[in-house]
Amino acid sequence: MRIEAHRSETEGWRVDRLKKTLSTFCQIYGVSSQQAELLIDRINDYRGLLTVTWHECPPTEEQKRAWSIAWKLSGEDPLAVKHDDLGPL
Repeated sequence: MRIEAHRSETEGWRVDRLKKTLSTFCQIYGVSSQQAELLIDRINDYRGLLTVTWHECPPTEEQKRAWSIAWKLSGEDPLAVKHDDLGPL
């Protein structure tokens, strides 16, 4: 899974925050980090907007809710979470 953040070269804490947010998502949704890797291609933070890109399928409402809660617990707006999917391969 790729973890990307705007200005991560000069503000390394952004990537650390994304890793913590991913861990929080896993705890809320009840999956391991390895299981999350099977679902998610990448996460990206661009100026407070979290984009979660899923491998094949659109996320369920439960998955979306878990990301919103995890993002809120990271100090960000829980509505600032966008979901994309790569579609069928």
